[in-house]
This record gives sequence, C-alpha cells and structure tokens, in this order.
Amino acid sequence: MDDKKLTEEEKVLKDESTVGDNKERSNSSPKWLNAFKSLNLFSLTALVIGVLVLLLGIGVYAITSGDEEEGPTIDSNLIQHQIETVSELTTTKYHYTNAGAFENQNTFYGWNVPFTKKNFILTYSGIIHAGIDMEAVNVDVRDAEIYIDIPDSQILSHELDEVSFKVLDEENSIFNPIKVEDYQAFAIEQEKVVEEQATANGLLEEANKQAQQAIMTVLKINPEIEDGNYTIVFQ
Repeated sequence: MDDKKLTEEEKVLKDESTVGDNKERSNSSPKWLNAFKSLNLFSLTALVIGVLVLLLGIGVYAITSGDEEEGPTIDSNLIQHQIETVSELTTTKYHYTNAGAFENQNTFYGWNVPFTKKNFILTYSGIIHAGIDMEAVNVDVRDAEIYIDIPDSQILSHELDEVSFKVLDEENSIFNPIKVEDYQAFAIEQEKVVEEQATANGLLEEANKQAQQAIMTVLKINPEIEDGNYTIVFQ
C-alpha cells in the first residue's frame, strides 16, 4: 500500500516536472519568433506603403503630363463658348452730339391759329451701340478650318443723355405753351434721325469689322490657332 502510494506521488512529481519543462520551453522560444514576426510585419508595412507612394506618384505624373501635352480639344462648342465671352468687345459705340429744331402751331381746318406758335432748338448727346447678335453666331470646325457664320451688325441700343439736353432760342405761347411732353416726343423723333445718319455714315459696316477683329483676337489666345494650325473663315 505504501509502495503504491509512493509510486503515485513520484508519478505526479514527474508529471509536474515535465509540465514545468514544457512551460519553460514555450516561454523561451517565442522571444526570437516574436522578434522575427515583428520584423516581418514592419518590413511588410513599409513595403506596402512604398508601393502605394510609387503608384500615387506615377498617377499624378500621368495626369499632369497629359494635361500639359494635350490641352483642350478644339471643337465647335469650345469656339462658340469663347466667342460668347467677347460679346462686349464685338459692340461698336457711336458717341454723338446733335441739335434739332422743334416747331408747333395750332391749326383750325388747315389754317394756322394766330398766337399759338411755339418752337425751340434742342441740343443733346447720346450713344448708339451697334453689333452682331451673338445668339445667331454659328461655328463649324472641319479638320483644320474654323468656319464662323456671323449675321450683319445692327443697332442694339440707343441711349440719350438727358443731362446733356440744352434748349436754345425758345419761343412760347400762352395759348399753346411748351410742355415736358414736347421735349420727350422730340427726343424720340431725333433718335431715329441720328440712327439714320449714323447708318449712312457706315456705322454698321464698321461694327462688322470690329466684331471679326474681336473674335480673331480672342481665338488666337489658343496656341494651336495662333501657330497657324487652324484657319479661321468668316461667312
């Protein structure tokens, strides 16, 4: 009985000794293994970061170098947009100062009524804007030729400077007094007179030339057109 008990105690001690040796081995071996794993993890992370940086650099270079070499494609939409941005430059301004005589008298069955005559001379200044209708411009790019169809110039607006109005040699009548409406109506009539004079003096032809010059100037900002790779044809 005692021998059997002793044998069992020896077996327990032996098992505990074996477990202790195993623990010692398991605790001692991971030191170099963990160091190796940590080293590999650091190296792998650095490698991944390096590859990502390299790919990013290649992408940025490809994008920037592509933009520098290619530039915008010259087509009808691009030319149309550039032309629309110079609408103000295609307008010719005609400044003038003019004078006109106004006269009015009451009549009765075709006879002038005595003492009802009124008259005045009015001097005034104004600005006429003449140019092309930008919405009517058509652009067609065919190979190396840019066809631009622009309409004839027309009077776009007419502004009278009311501050410049000066009344000279005024004759009034108590039976037919001069009213503010007389000045306004006369000014409107004079607008038409001045526009006819300006048109006769070549205002619209000059506006056509200025419109073409302005369009040529803005399009030649593009190096492809400035270098003569494209020909501009006005229709």
